[in-house]
Amino acid sequence: MLCMTLKQEFIDMLHLIVDPLLAKNEDMICDIEVDTCRFICAKYDGEDVTHGASYQCEKDMDACAECPYCKNAKVDVSFSNCCDIMNNYCFRAKSSIDGVASINNRKQLMKEISELKLEIEDTKNRRAEFGNKYRQCLKYASQFMEKVKEKYVLLFEGVSTEIVPIVFHDDCFYEGKNPDFSRMGSLNVINDSKQNMINIYYCMEDEERTNQSIRHELLHYMLYLAGYKYEDDTAIFHYLGDEYDAHAYKEMSEEEEKLYNHLKNALMGYEKAKQITHIKDLDFEMMINSMLIYIGMIENYTEVPDLYRKVYESGKEAIETGEQLKDIDVDRFLEEMREKKEFALSA
Repeated sequence: MLCMTLKQEFIDMLHLIVDPLLAKNEDMICDIEVDTCRFICAKYDGEDVTHGASYQCEKDMDACAECPYCKNAKVDVSFSNCCDIMNNYCFRAKSSIDGVASINNRKQLMKEISELKLEIEDTKNRRAEFGNKYRQCLKYASQFMEKVKEKYVLLFEGVSTEIVPIVFHDDCFYEGKNPDFSRMGSLNVINDSKQNMINIYYCMEDEERTNQSIRHELLHYMLYLAGYKYEDDTAIFHYLGDEYDAHAYKEMSEEEEKLYNHLKNALMGYEKAKQITHIKDLDFEMMINSMLIYIGMIENYTEVPDLYRKVYESGKEAIETGEQLKDIDVDRFLEEMREKKEFALSA
């Protein structure tokens, strides 16, 4: 009779905690089950595997039924928030299965309710914080795409910035069952189509590192959508990664490094030329666009529209000219111009 009283009191207290939260937040999910059966993994700390295998286990969910460690347990009360709380209780002397807590007196009941209330509140607060962070990161991603496209309007002419297919996670990346704490983001290309999904991991940690991951993956995404080479080991990605502090993770191939060096040399040449001529900023930006199209264009560029073939050839020519300008001695050139001017005035 005491167990039945404790059980009902526990259920009533759970509802007193959970129901007001559910009323305030439609997105919040809390599930209270009474007199139910759960699958408990005896190998991994009594983890509830009713709806999925333990993340520590190499086997998939279908294998749980055949696993000797998987126990089918009848529990008096099961509580879950469908996220990171999944607790099971019995109201008898002692549970024979790890992972099912026994409550035998009111002191134990009050202790469990108190701890569970704190855990639920903590989860609610973390979800709210994550929601705010999610919106903040999404806004940053959208603004970054707009910024890049505004500067490289020709390079990313066909890339829409209205929709950003990006998902933020507060957890790490998993390779199967194995956590990978080194990967901060990924671009998933779906069946070689223009449909993509960007994932950013650990977004609740270091803000600058998260923003760097956003920039990195969005550059991949924009280059891929525009039809250029987009991998970490390409010249165009290294150039844009350097400009936007997006850090390419792979070394360039010999061929890509040659393209990268040609581009950098050409830019040095045009920077020198700007000191002795009047190259307009807009013309200079368009020239950089064309040079990037040249180094970023895929090998079968002849299949693209005539306009881009012309821009490709223009970019190639601009790089060749810029590399020649790199060898100009600006000081000597300016001195010669002054001498010619002085001679003309004295004649």
